[in-house]
Amino acid sequence: MTVWTSQNLTDHVIKHGQCVADLVGNPKVATDPDLFARESTRTVADAWGVYEADHRESDRTTQIDRYIPAVYYIDNNKLQAITTSDRKRYRTYYHAGCEDNLSLRSHTQWRQRKMKLQDQRRFADQLALKLKAGVYAYRNIRWVVKPSAFGTRYDS
Repeated sequence: MTVWTSQNLTDHVIKHGQCVADLVGNPKVATDPDLFARESTRTVADAWGVYEADHRESDRTTQIDRYIPAVYYIDNNKLQAITTSDRKRYRTYYHAGCEDNLSLRSHTQWRQRKMKLQDQRRFADQLALKLKAGVYAYRNIRWVVKPSAFGTRYDS
């Protein structure tokens, strides 16, 4: 079972709790670490897409890039849970819209409109294009769980 470290969970509730709470329709998630952790576990269990990739992170001290392997889970609300490559610890949990400062109205629209297969395919297409363009700092992407209609065109 995947778990949060105490400090990492606290940090993520502060940083992403309100956004996740808006999306799941439960205001208590914004302040309750147990509910936030439960939602991240639900995202992992309900993920329509799971992929493994190495994410580039820059060391601020040495200015050297290193690649960290991780597993990415995406659910129908576009919530993403990211775990260590061994799936033992959560690294982060958020909605891409939180990073883009989407309004509460946008979050409500996401909650009301679950992703369908064509939305999932569009999301995967956009991800593949961003990866090829170098927008995201990932390498060695391999889809683990995806709708069978996707084929293998999203693997790098």
